Amino acid sequence: MRDPFPEPTPKAPQQATPPLSLADGPARDPSGIAAVNGLRATAMTPQACAALLQRLQLFAGLNEDQLAALCDCAERAIFPPGHTLLTAGSAVDHALLVVAGDVVQIDQTGAEHRFDEARCIPVGSLIAEMAMLTGDHVPNVTLRSISQARVLRFGYARVQALLETDQAMATHFVDVITARLNAMSERMRALETSLAKSA
Repeated sequence: MRDPFPEPTPKAPQQATPPLSLADGPARDPSGIAAVNGLRATAMTPQACAALLQRLQLFAGLNEDQLAALCDCAERAIFPPGHTLLTAGSAVDHALLVVAGDVVQIDQTGAEHRFDEARCIPVGSLIAEMAMLTGDHVPNVTLRSISQARVLRFGYARVQALLETDQAMATHFVDVITARLNAMSERMRALETSLAKSA
């Protein structure tokens, strides 16, 4: 799939920008891309990421305007090889949509499963999706980039601000979560019945 966020055309060399601290605010590097927490990042264009979102079950049923609005609150982030995107047991308040690059699961020994297809995260996957809706998701796996990885970052605060202005979208996510919980409840009841019969 063609990368929808190609690198900007290099500009003429400029004076070096000093390292960005969290107190520096929206400073920019010489390429014109904002530096956020040590990453190069910039706001996503709604048109570029809407096509990615509409493939995912969580967003199925949202119209084009809603997808565009959701994408408008996303950020683009470029992680270098070896960057830990998520750490098992450490809460996050954002979801990540893998746009390009290689991201793998790390086991408890710290080994990378870069050649294990079952542990590689496919491009187009939404990671920690509940974090953007609840603001407090604790992943049970550690994920690391083994090449430059490009992602869309959906932060809880931005998503919640959007949902406060779009009741229909908020209702959509409530319905999706409710359906998932009902399906899980059905599976648990089925398992309980099966265990009771085998006892």
